[in-house]
Amino acid sequence: HDAIPALCEVLRDKTNNKVARYYIVWILGEMGPEAKLAIPALIEALNDQYKFVRMGAASALGKIGPEATVAITKLTEVLKDEEREVRSEVVKVLVKYGQYAIPYIIKTLQSSNDERVRRDAFATLVKIGTDAVPALCEVLRDKNKNIRFKAAAALKGIGPKAKEAIPTLIDALKDEDAEVRSEVVFALGEMGPEAKIALPGIKKLLEDKEMKVRHAVSESLKKLQNSDKAGQE
Repeated sequence: HDAIPALCEVLRDKTNNKVARYYIVWILGEMGPEAKLAIPALIEALNDQYKFVRMGAASALGKIGPEATVAITKLTEVLKDEEREVRSEVVKVLVKYGQYAIPYIIKTLQSSNDERVRRDAFATLVKIGTDAVPALCEVLRDKNKNIRFKAAAALKGIGPKAKEAIPTLIDALKDEDAEVRSEVVFALGEMGPEAKIALPGIKKLLEDKEMKVRHAVSESLKKLQNSDKAGQE
């Protein structure tokens, strides 16, 4: 692994063939944690003009492990990459970093107006799962209704493992936006028997002026009643 400095030098030299640069990021990824000296060069390679080099650099940083958490800030910026394959690879790596990546993902989705970036950021949080629940509860109070909607959808996606969000979801039943209210109701419907405490708040929305909210209530009441029966068996 004495070759790492030389490999990094070739990777940084953009006059080199793009295929050569791709093979270098692939080799560094195969080295795993032993390639930690290459972290700065791999972070720079996230800006490479060739999408496969960017993908390979993200993948390699994920394989290096905890030492590469210094790359999280840059990786969350790459969620804005124009190539879907690159963004998809970044999501996989951020999921590996788990709770370390959460504050950076939240910052990215709150600062971006790009719907695609927000979608990928929330998808990452859903895949991280339980560790992301406290942050999603905070985001459920965001001033932007689209972000609140997606936070509720993410909690719905995590399902019963997000049960600690139930009190926050109950508060969000009063959201001023009908889309958010309906998604909050759907999320509570996915939380299992422990969401029974939400029933009084959900039932109040049977009289909501918006049909979509009333529909969500009807569907979620069925799910909660069924989950309650399953829990008693």
